[in-house]
Amino acid sequence: MDMQSTDIKNETDKVCIIGAGSSGLAAAKTFAERGIPFDCLERENDIGGLWNETTGTGVVYDTTYLVSSRKYTGFEDYPMPEEYPTYPSHREALAYMRDYA
Repeated sequence: MDMQSTDIKNETDKVCIIGAGSSGLAAAKTFAERGIPFDCLERENDIGGLWNETTGTGVVYDTTYLVSSRKYTGFEDYPMPEEYPTYPSHREALAYMRDYA
């Protein structure tokens, strides 16, 4: 099967997104915009992936900050708030992801 010429809508009933961190959220938005049905599976009861320290599986320290600026880290269609510092904390990054979702 030639995958380059195959329309995904004709090849599957539903797409599965693993994880509701930043990449999973971006994938979910893209599929939703294109009318592609999907399920997003997240092992925790909250979004945020590794940025969510409250789930017990997040890997950020209390003092973790983004190493890229909010200008370049935010989703293209939903910029990080101007009131955030140039390099947001992990709590601000998680709040941003929750707002985006």
